[in-house]
Formats: sequence, C-alpha cells, structure tokens
Amino acid sequence: MRRAKKVPKTSNKAAEPHDDLFLKYKEVSEDRIGPEGVEKLCRDLQVDPSDRKVLLLAWKMGAQQMGFFSKSEFEQGLRLLSAHDLPTLKASLNQVAIKVDNDPDIFQSFYQFAFKFCLTVRALTSLKGCFARCTQLGLCCCALSWLGCHTWIPRVI
Repeated sequence: MRRAKKVPKTSNKAAEPHDDLFLKYKEVSEDRIGPEGVEKLCRDLQVDPSDRKVLLLAWKMGAQQMGFFSKSEFEQGLRLLSAHDLPTLKASLNQVAIKVDNDPDIFQSFYQFAFKFCLTVRALTSLKGCFARCTQLGLCCCALSWLGCHTWIPRVI
C-alpha cells in the first residue's frame, strides 16, 4: 500500500472584505487605524468626525481608545453591523442610530459605553468647566444632548 505524498496546504482563503477596508485606513507604521484613518473613514462615509455616528461606530467596534481602532475591534464592529463595504457600513450606522433613538435598553447600553469611552484625562479636563456649571439634572440633559438623543430629555425631566 503506497502512501500519498503530503502536499503542503496553501491558503485558498481570499482576503476578507474587512481586511481591505482595514488596510485602506490603517496607519503605515502600526497595525491599527489612528486619528487620520478615522478622519478618512468619516470622509468616505460622508459623516462629520464629530457626528454621533462615529461614536456609534466606536460602540459597535468595542473601541478601547478614542480615535483608534485595532484590527480586531474593526473586524468585530463590521461583523456586528453586517457590513462588508462602505455603503453597507453607512446603512448599518443609520439603522443603529434609529434603534438607539427608539429602544431604551439599546440607548442605555450606548450611553454607558459613551460615558466610559469619553472618560479620558483630556476629556475630563476639557469638560470640567462645563460640568461644574451644570446641576445633576442639567448634566444629564447635557450628556443626552451631546449623544444626540434629544428625544430622551423630556423623559428625564
């Protein structure tokens, strides 16, 4: 009985669409998307970098640091959003925004992420003056407004 020669396995796996998008925006020197890549992604999505949708994207990606997406965060977010290219990503972000505005449980999850995500030393320093002038209720309304969730403010008051 002759044994068949073992042929080394070659990867027939085509590059994932996530890989192409990630490579388009990643930093040259590191394996992550940095602030310049995020700005370029925003331009390509036709979204202002200060738009709430960028924070929604960070939420879905599980981003750990503002202005940066690791490869695993980026891939996770695209999978969660069922997005494989820019048009599907843009459409998915629009759907997430609608869900956040209409579902209290989803809004709460987004709000908790946004609150923790934005608690950096720099963010605390820049917001210190604003928050110091707000009452507890005012602070809540400021935060809700900043998150773009104006529909929730009457429910808080």
